[in-house]
Amino acid sequence: MPGSSSPSRRRRARLRVVNPRSAGIDIGSRFHVVAVPAELDDDPVRKFSSFTNDLKS
Repeated sequence: MPGSSSPSRRRRARLRVVNPRSAGIDIGSRFHVVAVPAELDDDPVRKFSSFTNDLKS
């Protein structure tokens, strides 16, 4: 198909870093994932169950 590029040739869009010391949070229905820059924590990505009792502990 003319004009389309193969997946290996596509460029990924990059987002501008607004605050390099902030966390990224992905909120899902069963669990949440929180990530900080690797240089800020020995365990930079953590997963939490989304149920209230699990979040309180």
